[in-house]
Formats: sequence, C-alpha cells, structure tokens
Amino acid sequence: MDLSGFLRNTGKRFFFGSGKDTKPAFADDWEGLAASDAIASSRNAVISLGREAYHMFALAGEVLFSGDTQLMEDTRRRQTQFLADAVGLTERLDSLRSLDMTGKELRQTAELLWVTAQVRRIGLYAGDVAESAAELGKKKLSAEGKKELEQYFKTTLLMLDKALSIYQGRCFDQLRLLQQLEEQAEEQQLVLKDGYFQRIADECYEPGIVFPSVAADCARCCELAGEIACVITGRDRL
Repeated sequence: MDLSGFLRNTGKRFFFGSGKDTKPAFADDWEGLAASDAIASSRNAVISLGREAYHMFALAGEVLFSGDTQLMEDTRRRQTQFLADAVGLTERLDSLRSLDMTGKELRQTAELLWVTAQVRRIGLYAGDVAESAAELGKKKLSAEGKKELEQYFKTTLLMLDKALSIYQGRCFDQLRLLQQLEEQAEEQQLVLKDGYFQRIADECYEPGIVFPSVAADCARCCELAGEIACVITGRDRL
C-alpha cells in the first residue's frame, strides 16, 4: 500500500472528531471512585489522547505528501483542540493525587503524567510537519527525496501505533517487534541523510529546509515511541 492509501486508512481508524464538540474522555468525576478505578479511567484517557496525536501526525503527513492544502486548516484546528485537551488532561491527572493512594498508585499517576507529556510532544511535532507542508507550498520535493521521506514517515507511524498498543495492553511480548521497527527506522534515517547530502553535492536541492525538518520530526517521534513503550518495563529505552 502506498503512503497516501496508508494515511487514508489511518484517518479512518483513528478519526476522533466530527466537527462537533464532544465531552473529553477525562471529564469523569473522581468522587466516589476508588483510586485504582480512577487510574484505570485515566489510563484510557491518556491512550485516547495518544491516538489523537497519532492521527494528527498522519493527517499532517497527508497534507505534506498529497499537497492537499485544504486539510491544513483542519490540521491546525485539531492541534489547537488537542493542546487544550492535553492541558486539561494533565490538570485532571494531577488532581488524582487528592485521592487516598498507595505508593504504587502514586507511581502509576506519575507514569500517566509522564506519558501524557510525551504524547503532547508528538502532537507538537505533528504541527511542525503541517507547517513544513505550508512552507513547501506549491513547490515539490524531489522524486527520490519524497519516496525516502514517505517510507520513513510510514515507519514512524507504525512505531507510534505499536508503542501505544504496547503501553495500553502492557504487551511485554511485543517490545521486540517495536525494537525491530526502531532498527528499521534508524537504517532509513541513514539513507535519508546520505541521499539528502548527495543531492546537495549534485546541486539538486530540496526546496527550503522542509526535508531535514520533517526527517527530524520523524526521528523525534520514533524516540518518543520507544520511550512510551518502555514505560511498562521501568526502562527509558528499548
């Protein structure tokens, strides 16, 4: 499947918005809930926010690679709402500490806050990709550069998807698969750099700084994917 088809399917799978305001998943009231139930509800909210960040990143890629600038405002609107939701969720998670918690539950709350911070960063990088698409405008990446960047972008999305699934299901047995994706992403990153500098040497420049900027955003998101998944092990790296 080519990237445009991959991104369209991604949008269908994780499309949260319909143009109407909906009650966020973290709007539950803790009153009357045991700490363990409140933490479970909060974990679902963190995953929900993570999926929205993932979808925004995919949508930004669709804008970049398809040149469909009509999606640009939708991406910007979603990021504005996403950032507001991230702030609201952080405040809500912080309020968990008002409950009667064990040491283990306090650590779980700290974990939720940390993952939320990483998810927020993914959303910010999605916005950066969208702005790179705006900077590109009617210009086009070189055919070779676009092909390389599309593949790297797709691997980044696969890593983010897998990391969120691992975190949600505490799937220790899936960490090896994520590590393999990480190794694949690192190889693609080397190909990107070599190709980019070779094109510069051949005086075939990519327009502006879009190519290295998007590549850097993908690299950062790959790192975040590994960190989010590794939370379940107590480590910070695969």
